[in-house]
Amino acid sequence: MLTQKAPVKKAFTLTELLVSMAILGLIATLTLPHMFMSVDRAKKRAAFKEAYQALQEAVHTTFLEGKTNYDVIKTLNPKQICPNSSLEDGCTTLDHHETQQPGVILSTGVGLYGLHPQPDIIPLDGVIIALEEFPKKEYFYVMVNFTPNNQSTAWLAGRSDLYLPSLGWTHVAPVIRPGELACIEQSCLDMFKKD
Repeated sequence: MLTQKAPVKKAFTLTELLVSMAILGLIATLTLPHMFMSVDRAKKRAAFKEAYQALQEAVHTTFLEGKTNYDVIKTLNPKQICPNSSLEDGCTTLDHHETQQPGVILSTGVGLYGLHPQPDIIPLDGVIIALEEFPKKEYFYVMVNFTPNNQSTAWLAGRSDLYLPSLGWTHVAPVIRPGELACIEQSCLDMFKKD
């Protein structure tokens, strides 16, 4: 009588499984931190762009209607309002000229500091867009122009010597038309670039 041999089943050995898992672990170790940084950067850019757009709309409305930029910003449903001083009222811990002025924290967590209550007195002023709710805090400086009667701000054009030593910012210094705002530092401009 002839007996049949049972077919031999092929499978991975323990060594092959361990080597495969080690390779997958190495790939995950190398790619996951970059992926998390990319996600964090995308969230920062989205929050920055939303705050920049809100500030731009507020500045334009302020210029057209003659209201203060602070009054217009209050209509954007902020999470926190600092009516006197952003620093003293608890909106930020950043000690800077703009944080001594009124500010708001938007519902996204982005702070807008330097919202001068009387733009007719100080028509050209800086505003800080602060991303402080992220693990790495970042601050961006923009210039806002409330100049009445379409007066020129050409004195800003081409200036590369503008510098804020307290924050280490070197300004790009574009010409800013009345009723508008613009980034005046390279890191602010970089937020609009695509990766």
